[in-house]
Amino acid sequence: MPLPAVGERRRTPDAAERFSILLHALLERRTQGDASEGWWAALGFSDADYRRVVPVAERILSAPALQRFFDPAQYLRACNEVDLAGPDGKLLRIDRLVELDAGYWVLDYKSSGSGTERIDDYRTQVRTYCQAVSAIFPQRPVRGALIFADASVVDVA
Repeated sequence: MPLPAVGERRRTPDAAERFSILLHALLERRTQGDASEGWWAALGFSDADYRRVVPVAERILSAPALQRFFDPAQYLRACNEVDLAGPDGKLLRIDRLVELDAGYWVLDYKSSGSGTERIDDYRTQVRTYCQAVSAIFPQRPVRGALIFADASVVDVA
């Protein structure tokens, strides 16, 4: 009897997905103070890829409306790429989880603009993340937000 297949074969990401992957990686490194050179090459990205992503990351990290999430003096704790189990047991990966005095914020980065056709799917995704965080910290308020490449923010109730 043949053994069942293990794992999954993933398709090669397209250009938009590669941009998003690199943007997430850069935001993670910048918020952790990792200024090492050339790390993107180890992930299979070129210097040109990196140069395209840098202005987007800088726009997000310097946006006044987002400073409470990125300026360490304004939050209690923050973690990137947080893995949690969702209500259905599936693995969830939160881009950034930030603890403020008033509670937790679940942040999800999107490399598109806020006018995307997928906004309802993105809201549902973040609500699911918020439910998972609320189950861990039931005594604290949990809110969610989508952060887009143009540094716009969509609050997810």
